[in-house]
Amino acid sequence: MPLQPDHSKLAKSKRIANAAIMGGYVVLVVGLVVAMNAARRQTLATDSTARAHSDWQTWRQEAQSQHKGRGPVMRRVPKTEEPPTLVLLRDYFFTSATVLLVLSSALYFAFALLVRGALLGPKFEINTEDGPPSHHQGSGSDLG
Repeated sequence: MPLQPDHSKLAKSKRIANAAIMGGYVVLVVGLVVAMNAARRQTLATDSTARAHSDWQTWRQEAQSQHKGRGPVMRRVPKTEEPPTLVLLRDYFFTSATVLLVLSSALYFAFALLVRGALLGPKFEINTEDGPPSHHQGSGSDLG
């Protein structure tokens, strides 16, 4: 007689797995939001200074000279007058955060469902009560 799965244990395991997945997701989202805000604060504090603007302009001038062929590589001159990280995290912060959350969520749930299915999916057992499986005895003509 094959073993029947205990449906109450399976349902409880699924509830626990779902709660763990959602708990992990909340931790992920909170962590990403905190990290993005910390990066934004740090960038606004450091890249908004006159020294940062001066360093950026110096780098642009160096890229301009390399664009003209006076350097090891031929660079394109950046169009922005401000450091790109400052522009990204000041002007496009909400867009960047939204894209980060959407892509991270998709990756997280795809991986979480993969792991959940592997752990809680059907269990395959060998039925030893009926004896070993019988093999088809062919005529040997399938060899060619």
